[in-house]
Amino acid sequence: MVKSGNMPIPGAAVSAANAATKETIIAWTDVDGSYQLRIPADGPYTLQVQMSAFAASTRQVVFDATHQDVPANFELILLSRERAAHNEQRQANAGGGRGFQNLSVFQSGAGQDAASGS
Repeated sequence: MVKSGNMPIPGAAVSAANAATKETIIAWTDVDGSYQLRIPADGPYTLQVQMSAFAASTRQVVFDATHQDVPANFELILLSRERAAHNEQRQANAGGGRGFQNLSVFQSGAGQDAASGS
């Protein structure tokens, strides 16, 4: 199932690539966001979902005799939101993105007298 929030994403490209055999299988999501891939051989596959205006999503899945029918659900994020989240994270890592400031405050005796009215 491929969704963004609670909304299914129809028409998204779903691919499964086996690095060992160099084989790639491609399918597209239905109106309800569901998809089905016919995997020809057991082994590790990289599943990727792509859709215009959304950030691609990838995950690793292993198909074998005990795992023939592996459900893989994807949550797609709009590119604009993904970029905003990335920028926020980068700013947080860089101290807010505004640089660092050093502010020293000194209080003089003359300032105290003037403020207290004496």
